Amino acid sequence: MLACAAGAALAATPARATGAVTVDNPLQACMAVQLGTRTIDRGVLLQALTLDTRKPVGACGCKSAIVGYTARVLLDGGARGLLLQGRLNTRAGATTEAATGATPRTLPLAADATLAGDRPVTLSFECAAPD
Repeated sequence: MLACAAGAALAATPARATGAVTVDNPLQACMAVQLGTRTIDRGVLLQALTLDTRKPVGACGCKSAIVGYTARVLLDGGARGLLLQGRLNTRAGATTEAATGATPRTLPLAADATLAGDRPVTLSFECAAPD
């Protein structure tokens, strides 16, 4: 019984993923992105990062604090393949009223880590389109 519990605990530990991640961030004047570790957890490719909101992204042309991100993988022959798109709240902590500050985040890059493998990934940020 103890061996099963230990095995389950090991399976839940994210594995470190290989491959470079490059950031394309035209909102750099308002929001800096500092990359952490790229991992795989339950088959999902994840990227730890710190989002440092220097000033509200509205000062960089966004209509809200919501920013879109896109993860693309560099395929053989130089083409880029879409892995995942998402949105995130750039307010510090995303649950507080603070408008600036450094906040650790973990973004999913791909719902299936095998789609990226060890190939380079580009993580792009932009103002989110209105709903």
